[in-house]
Amino acid sequence: METQSKVAMAPDGNGGIYPSLYKSGMLSDMKDRGVKYIHVFSIDNALVKPADPVFMGYCLSQNADCGNKVLWKAGAHEKVGVVAERNGKPCIVEYSDMDASMAEKVDENGRLVFGAGNICNHFYTLDFIEKVVVPNMSN
Repeated sequence: METQSKVAMAPDGNGGIYPSLYKSGMLSDMKDRGVKYIHVFSIDNALVKPADPVFMGYCLSQNADCGNKVLWKAGAHEKVGVVAERNGKPCIVEYSDMDASMAEKVDENGRLVFGAGNICNHFYTLDFIEKVVVPNMSN
C-alpha cells in the first residue's frame, strides 16, 4: 500500500520489507513487545510453513543471527535465484542474471556450483535486523 487508501502501483520487491519495518516503527514495536526472532518469507512462496519450527529451531540451535532456507535446484536452468558469494560475502544472484555457462557450471562431483535455490525464506534475530540490516540499508 502506498498509503492507507491507495494501492502501490510499483511495489519495491522483497527487499522493501526492511526499510518498511524501520520507517513504520514496527521494529521498535516488536522490541518493546519482547520479540527476539522473526521469520520472513515471500508472499509468492505458497508452500512456506509460517514460523517453520524445524528451520527456526535449527537456526536457534546454531545460535545463528540470520538464516536462509534453500532448496537444491532440479536443473541448471530452473528459474530461481541462487545463493552465491560476491567479494567474499553471500548474495543472491537472480536466474535472469546468469548466463548458460554460469548456470551449468558443476564441481568435480558433477554437482551444480550454483544449485542452492533461494526460496525467500529467512530467519533473523531482531538484533541482527537492528544492528546489521538497518545501518546498511543504503549500501
